[in-house]
Amino acid sequence: RAGQARRLKSVIALTVTKDQAGNITSATANFQISVTGFPAGTRVTDAHIHNGSAGSNASVYVNVGLAAG
Repeated sequence: RAGQARRLKSVIALTVTKDQAGNITSATANFQISVTGFPAGTRVTDAHIHNGSAGSNASVYVNVGLAAG
C-alpha cells in the first residue's frame, strides 16, 4: 500500500543462570518478532546470533528458524 510504513521490530531477551563462581550454567533466549506494513507474500528472515567478536564476519551460532505462517 502506498504511504504505509513498513516496520520490522525484533527483541531478543536472554535469561541466564549462574553458579556461585559466576559461571553460566544455563540460558534461555526469547525472540519476539513483529512485522507490519509489508505486502502479502513478503519473505522475511530475521533474528540470528553470530559467534564472533564485534565487527567480525563470523558464522551464525543461533538461528530462530523463522518460517512463513
